[in-house]
Amino acid sequence: MIQGFGQRLALLFVLCWVAPTHGEEARRLKWTELIPPHLAEQALAPLAIDHASPDPMAQPTPWGALAMSELVVGALDQQRVRIPGFIVPLNITREQTIDEFLLVPYFGACVHVPPPPANQIIYVTTRRGLAADRIYEAWEVEGILRTAAVDSAMAQAAYQLHAEQVKLYGGGP
Repeated sequence: MIQGFGQRLALLFVLCWVAPTHGEEARRLKWTELIPPHLAEQALAPLAIDHASPDPMAQPTPWGALAMSELVVGALDQQRVRIPGFIVPLNITREQTIDEFLLVPYFGACVHVPPPPANQIIYVTTRRGLAADRIYEAWEVEGILRTAAVDSAMAQAAYQLHAEQVKLYGGGP
C-alpha cells in the first residue's frame, strides 16, 4: 500500500513538473524583439521596389537576401507571448468571423506592395475567431509562438501562433 502510494506520488510530481503550465504568464512582446539582435544593429538598406518585376509580391528585407533561419529569433520558439498588432484576414467563416489572419505591426501592412519583412509578420489561427467588421482596429493575441515560416497569398510570415486569446488592444471586447 505504501509503495503504491509512493509511486503514485512520484508520478504526480513528474507530471506536474514536466507538463506545460497553461497558467504561466505570457511574455509581453514588442515587434522589434522579433528581429535578431545582429540584424537590429545593422544599418538598414533602403528597399528598392521594382514595380515592373514579375513578382510584385516579393518580400525584400532591409537586410538583403537571408535564409528564414537568419531572420527569426530562435529563443522565442515555443514561448507564451502576448503581442498587439493589426490583422490582415486570410479566412472569413460563414459566421463572419476571422479565424486565420496575419498579424502585422502597423495598419495597412500587406495591403500595399511589398509586405513587411517576414520577421514582422505572424501567421495566426484561432478557434474563436474575431468579428470581421472590426478588422480596422488594433488587436492583441496571446498564445505559443513558433518560429516556422508560413506562405500565404498575402505574404510570408516567419512566425506562427495559435491564439488562445484574441482581444481588442486596450482591453475592449
